Amino acid sequence: MSRASSRASLAYLPGGGESLLLPDGPIGEEAAELLQEFVHPHHQDRTDDLVDADEGEAGDSDTASLERIKSLPWYKRPSPWWLLAMVPVSAAATGATMAPKVEIYTQLACATHRPEFYSDNGTLPSTYTYAPEYDPQLCAKDPVVQKVVAQMNLAMAITMGILTCLTTAWWGALSDRYGRIRTLSFAVFALLMTDVNFLVVARWHTVLPGGYWFLLVGPFLDGLLGGTPAITAAIHAYVADCTAPDERTHTFSLFLGLLFIGIGAGPTVGSVLIRLSGSVLSVFYLATIINLLYALLIIFAIPESLSNRRMIEARRVYREQLEEERLSPKAHGFGARLGGFFRFLRPLAVFYPTRVRDHINPLKRGKRDWNLLYIVLAYGFTISVMGAYPYKFQYTSVTFGWDSEQIGYWLTTVGVTRAVYLTVLLPLVIKLIKYLLRPSIKLPIEQDEPLQPASQPSTSSPRTESLPKQTTPTNTSRSIALDFGLARVSLVIEVISYALVPFASNGLRYTAVTVLGSFGAGFGPALQSVALGLYTLRGGTESGRLFGAMSVVQSLCSQVLGPALYGFTFMSTVRTFPAAIFLVTSASVLVAFAFLTLVRLPRAGTAGEEERPGSASEDEEEVFTPEFDTDVPRIVVEDAGGKAASSQSTPVL
Repeated sequence: MSRASSRASLAYLPGGGESLLLPDGPIGEEAAELLQEFVHPHHQDRTDDLVDADEGEAGDSDTASLERIKSLPWYKRPSPWWLLAMVPVSAAATGATMAPKVEIYTQLACATHRPEFYSDNGTLPSTYTYAPEYDPQLCAKDPVVQKVVAQMNLAMAITMGILTCLTTAWWGALSDRYGRIRTLSFAVFALLMTDVNFLVVARWHTVLPGGYWFLLVGPFLDGLLGGTPAITAAIHAYVADCTAPDERTHTFSLFLGLLFIGIGAGPTVGSVLIRLSGSVLSVFYLATIINLLYALLIIFAIPESLSNRRMIEARRVYREQLEEERLSPKAHGFGARLGGFFRFLRPLAVFYPTRVRDHINPLKRGKRDWNLLYIVLAYGFTISVMGAYPYKFQYTSVTFGWDSEQIGYWLTTVGVTRAVYLTVLLPLVIKLIKYLLRPSIKLPIEQDEPLQPASQPSTSSPRTESLPKQTTPTNTSRSIALDFGLARVSLVIEVISYALVPFASNGLRYTAVTVLGSFGAGFGPALQSVALGLYTLRGGTESGRLFGAMSVVQSLCSQVLGPALYGFTFMSTVRTFPAAIFLVTSASVLVAFAFLTLVRLPRAGTAGEEERPGSASEDEEEVFTPEFDTDVPRIVVEDAGGKAASSQSTPVL
């Protein structure tokens, strides 16, 4: 079955490509690590297998699948390069159309609600060569037009966001049963139809039913067929199917690096194309052609990575699961149907506060651990800011008179700054902090002169054993504290950036302030690392479950709740104070910071586990000893009777 490969790939899902470029896009811990791997590649030992040791059967299945792939001719052999070759081109097309979309929306709304601005009675101009009596900035500065544009952005974002949340998991599971190529074909076809629908509405909106609201057909199809998340998940699963486990990290980092290169250069490419052609729609013609070639390549050229045996086995397991659900006594009734509709929210149960053991008094009932809930609330409020980016484009048009060409240059500047910070500056800062916080004294271990603890007499000639390096509670707590501090500092930077935007009186100052906000991009990786550390300390072992739940929060907040909040804010204030949207974003980040202040990090020696009956004895709890530094080497001494005694009684200095 393909479950092993799917699990291996899920850990590397970095989210949609736009998140790497947008000023407020979510950057996950895995995405940050893969970007650093792309910039600073290092060779991995082939013994470092991504498949767990207890998954021998899955590993054998992967090995047999890879051997089958190697025996095929080259044109039938699945390879990551079938998809990697198209990643930068497709990503550039996506990045190139981000800013021009808002300008086309503005022209559509202006042609309908302000026809007096046009000399041709509301016919949408197809180029920048407007009539002499038309001022291109009239529509951009008109509050009625900008309110309609905000309504369009809100409607399309919520339509796609809700459908994506409901369908992405289904399309991901479908790829296990019927192949990655089939899922990719449907998703890319939806992208192609969205581009075609956009061009049709831009040209003939006056004769279409609903006028410019016919644009909703595009995001409806895109969300119904999985959208960008389904494409990303299918691509990662395809790469995992035809790549050896010890090579997947490098392949995924290459994928993410190529994705960033394309989506980072896309806005500038689009701006240059607009300047050369004199037409905003030229960017969308280019994107349509690229998506058409992409769809043809996937449907007719790229071979399937899953074998028929694995797909048949996945379908058999799926039928058995359906039969079990059908025979379940709780599978019928209104409550069951309602629960099935909200099934995508079930992963959020991982954040429910659980009771932890009291290590000081094991007989005492432990308190509930609310840390993960506070963490995810802070994450949700911060990620919701991503839903404000279309309205920020509108703000630059209203305040500075920017067109799509200038917005494209700004997007590239901010995106490149974020990438340099994540791949170069942030790793250097973390290494410097770890160097400064390293233990001040390290006791040597000599094979011929073992150290004797002061509290025990030296008897027979002892022998020192070097133990393998282990992760101790002190090390874990230090790592969590470091990441937690980085998350809070990143939030402070974002708050300052958003608070300064209303005072940016020109485009140059606005660019400088938003570039400053790029240095808060370390929040996502740091907070996800903190969440994983806290989840592990309380006894959790399924990291995929945790990150899957955080992905649900990201989708809900950035694609549904965020666009609704900032869309209504901009529509209400565009006439009087358009910069109010930045005050709301600043308030959202402040609320996230408030939730972080409620988090209580476990100290070394007090880390708890989820309360389970008879889960640990008092001897097992003695490992959490706050009086001694667990970084000091442990000395194992064998006495004359062959019994081993360990000592770690060196006091912390």
